[in-house]
Order: sequence, then structure tokens, then C-alpha cells
Amino acid sequence: FDSKGGTAVSPQSKVCGDKVDAPSGVTKDGYTLEGWYTDEQLTPTKKWDFDNNTLTEDITLYAKWIALHTVTFHPNNGESDFTETVEDGKFANGPTPTPSKTGFTFDAWYTDDGAWNDKWDLATRPVTADVDLYAKWDPITYTVTFHLDNGQPDYIETVEHGKTAKGPQDLAKDCSNFAYWNTSDGHEWALDSNPVTQDMDLYAIWVLKAVTVTFDSKGGTAVPPQSKVCGEKVAAPTGVTKAGYTLEGWYTDEQLTPASKWDFDNS
Repeated sequence: FDSKGGTAVSPQSKVCGDKVDAPSGVTKDGYTLEGWYTDEQLTPTKKWDFDNNTLTEDITLYAKWIALHTVTFHPNNGESDFTETVEDGKFANGPTPTPSKTGFTFDAWYTDDGAWNDKWDLATRPVTADVDLYAKWDPITYTVTFHLDNGQPDYIETVEHGKTAKGPQDLAKDCSNFAYWNTSDGHEWALDSNPVTQDMDLYAIWVLKAVTVTFDSKGGTAVPPQSKVCGEKVAAPTGVTKAGYTLEGWYTDEQLTPASKWDFDNS
């Protein structure tokens, strides 16, 4: 027996017509024993069948070794690496079940961690050397729909799992100030501190603007200002007098343009 660098195997003495006993415990570091052959070229048709072949003369059997490769799978999800030993030219199976990562979907295995240019298809790419494979994860994305309640269309934003939504900018509504966003079930949602983990709808909450009305009586009786909210009517001042004059009305511009006259009943 020529073990080709593997464990030495003692010769066997037989008589013509005997079968050869298959050697046991034959090893070689980094290889697996594929079989024994009657020629050193390891011609496939010369493979020895220990169950059926019989001796007719002295022979030498040559070991055929197949290199073993280590495939190291890096799941990139906080779990330990998975290693698999694969015969040269065979296909790796990979860890079972396929790794998982909260908030992400598994894309594939790659040889270049972070660059993701060299995708490794386990089913079609044979292993011919030791290799490290890295899991690539694609973040799950969610749709956040912002209902503006200001006459403008809804604002839709796509957000990765665990990230925060930015929301629409420069919100405006007549007579109102933006207050905060509310969820469908009525809870306040702070965009900068609440991570998104599902599709969701957010609703704009507006508060009426606080306004102050001041009165310039132009030498008449002083009139105190009025604090109102946008949309309210102004209370017409009473008891306003000026010696030698009668009060004709109040205007929003100092030039007293007719069109700017304030209608306390309707404005």
C-alpha cells in the first residue's frame, strides 16, 4: 500500500483469488481518503473494489486523497461563527437554519465583508480553498405616513427598522402652530427619540396661535390690549372718547385705508 503521505499501511499476504482487506485508520492531515487505486495515476477505472475484486498477482494499491477545506461562516448578527469542513470541489451547506437578525432580512453570503461585491452561491460555487463567508443583511423598511391636517397631501417616508423618522419640514397651517405628532391610538410620538419598528400613521396636532390685539386710539381714551387665539373675534372697545371728535371706526393700517377697516361683527 502506498498511502501517499498518509498513515503507513502494512502489506498483506494473500493467495490468488483472495480479497484484499480494506485498511482502516488511514489518515492524512487536511485530507480525506477517497479510495485506493491500482495505478499511481489514480485512473477512475483502476479504483479497487474491496468488496468484489480478487487477487491474481502481486499488486500495489495507491491512496487517493481529497483536500479538505474549512469554510468559516460569519453570521454578523452577534452569534458565534459556524465552521464547516468541505471536500475539495464540493459545495458547502452552510449553517442550518439560516441565521436571523432582528429587523433585517438575510441577503446572501459574501467573501468581502462590507464591500459586498463577491457573492457566494452555496449551491453553485464549489469550495477549492479555505474561505471566510460573511452574512449580508438588508434592513427591513417601514412606511410612515404623516397626515398633515393642513390641506396638503399626506407625507410618506420610508424608514429602516430601528431608525427614527425625520418627518416633513416647514409645516404650516393658517392660524395654527404645529404642536406634535400623534399615533393612531392617541399617543404623542417624538420623532427624534422613538425608533420605527412597523408601518405606522402619524397625525399632526395643531394649536391655535395666540395673538395680541393692540389699540392705538390716536389721542383718544387708552384701550388695553386683548389676548386672543387665532380665529376669535375682537371685542369692540367701549367708552373710547376724544374731545371734539366722534369715533368712526378701527383700521388695521395707520393710513386708515377703507379696505382695512375692522368689522368687529365678522372679522
